[in-house]
Amino acid sequence: MLHADGVFLKVSFQRERTLLDPTELGAYVLSFDFETAAVYFRGYVKSEDRERWKELLPPILARLAAERARREAELKSKGVKIDESYRDPLPPL
Repeated sequence: MLHADGVFLKVSFQRERTLLDPTELGAYVLSFDFETAAVYFRGYVKSEDRERWKELLPPILARLAAERARREAELKSKGVKIDESYRDPLPPL
């Protein structure tokens, strides 16, 4: 997932399902899906609340950030090195 200038780009790569024999030549599908930031972030709220997504999104993002912090703290306590200088590059809403 990449983003710049209010647009998100999701890049996907997969082997064609009908050609799964690893000993044979295969076909691969490379997909590029573009979404505006508004469409991307509306997906975080229930479909019936999409009209109010800007109002409802901040507490959702705060909850996700808290969950990430909790998981990172758990991993750090187990000796996993966490890059603490990283900051989520969220675009302005």
